[in-house]
Amino acid sequence: MPPHQSRHLPLKEVIGSLGVNGSVTLTFSYRGPQSALLVANGSVDQSGNYVFEAEARTTAETASKSSIYWTMSNGFDTMYSLWNPGEKAEDLLLNFHYAPGKTYSLPVHLDGHTQSMIDLKQLAMQGTPDVHGQMLPMTATSGALVITGASGDVRDTINLAISSGIYNPVTATCGYGCETCNGCTNFGVSPDPAYIGFGQNYQLNSYCVWEDGTEPDYTGSSDWGSNDTSIVTVQNSPQWGLAYGQSPGDTSSSASFYAPANMGQICAPLPLPQCQNTNAAPSTPVNVVVPSYETVSVGGRIDHNGDSVTSPDGQVVIPAPCYGYSRSYTYQIYGTDGKPFTTSGTQSKETNTTTSSNPSSLKLTPTVTAGTSQGMFYDVQANCTNVPPGPPTGTYVKGNQQLDVIVGGTTYPQIRMNSIDMEATDVTVTCTANCH
Repeated sequence: MPPHQSRHLPLKEVIGSLGVNGSVTLTFSYRGPQSALLVANGSVDQSGNYVFEAEARTTAETASKSSIYWTMSNGFDTMYSLWNPGEKAEDLLLNFHYAPGKTYSLPVHLDGHTQSMIDLKQLAMQGTPDVHGQMLPMTATSGALVITGASGDVRDTINLAISSGIYNPVTATCGYGCETCNGCTNFGVSPDPAYIGFGQNYQLNSYCVWEDGTEPDYTGSSDWGSNDTSIVTVQNSPQWGLAYGQSPGDTSSSASFYAPANMGQICAPLPLPQCQNTNAAPSTPVNVVVPSYETVSVGGRIDHNGDSVTSPDGQVVIPAPCYGYSRSYTYQIYGTDGKPFTTSGTQSKETNTTTSSNPSSLKLTPTVTAGTSQGMFYDVQANCTNVPPGPPTGTYVKGNQQLDVIVGGTTYPQIRMNSIDMEATDVTVTCTANCH
């Protein structure tokens, strides 16, 4: 058809030539830009007088469909015309909501290329039971309709064209219904933003925001990607959305998936929106986290009378016999996201520097490795002798301590500096830098 031209299809003659006596559904395909073709249909009565427009509908597989209003009060009735445009049979559930918590769920089976007419007042008057054996009461004067697949899930795919009319045979008045295709109003990847430990796996999830506020998950049907795979990689199989922190830095990860889109609510005789799936591609900023700071909790003084010195995680630090005292402390490492840094394989190294002591031969152990578990490092400072009665009055050693955290072969130095003071009466640990 050339631009800016129209064609008239003589339906009456065509139907008559087929020898059909009854309902007929006309379908045709169109190839061209969306919204570039207008289709207008009208109906006439037996006298040839115009009655009203017969609204055309697009046909496509969609999620559930809704009709926002029906009524069967004050002489009015509502009728729905359902048509299956596909070859495959459709099992549908027509959910008529008419009061808070009240729903009449009518099952409808449509073979391929067949149609059905639903008259609400007739259903109520005949006492037709629904899937739960309930009847549609005559007191159900108005409500809304949601058409789903047989499961009742609004996200399941159906292939259905629907039109509706509200009419009053007494006053000879009629009007159109309002239908739309249900679907997603927004799309996203969670968490947003995402913080992933260096050398650590982290699960990302993709979702859409359904029109009722629920968030169905699309993680397993998404095509995942990373804007910089040298920083973060994301799996597509076998565990979709599983991200891995390759190296410290900032990038983004995205998920691409098809999902039904909510096309808005438009009422006839305005053109109804085309039901369609959309190719969503939400993304989230990703930061690969590295050690940033830590907190320290200092334990109470422990006196020793010939026993061994152990750390909070049960490791023997000084074998028996020990005569003196000790005090333990625990570092909790935090990442750049402000959360405990729990990357497996994280190591630490303490570097101790003696600043003064009495006697001068008394020194701090220069380098030790602290015990570790899930980002926590345990250390013990002790002053004891091998024979009783322990360090004499006036014995002390003072010094500085640096704790380095090692992740994936990279050292993050001077996470914390402590002043260690082991006197004959106690051990003190004082934070002097990077204190939290």
